[in-house]
Amino acid sequence: MHQRKLLAYIKRNLPDAFRAVQTGRRAEALPQLSAADKAVIYCYTDDGYDALNQALYTNGGRNTSLFGQA
Repeated sequence: MHQRKLLAYIKRNLPDAFRAVQTGRRAEALPQLSAADKAVIYCYTDDGYDALNQALYTNGGRNTSLFGQA
């Protein structure tokens, strides 16, 4: 995705994640990634983590997701 479009998307849809990766250790980590890249990873990793935990809890610890399965 073009960086300008990505940045516009993030500022519009992920402002909290964007702010979170611009300060402290998150800002210094992985200097090869832009703040926009970090914001996407930060947001969707956190969202995915919560969703996976809820699914595991609901399904007695079994991962019933088809994502990543052969």
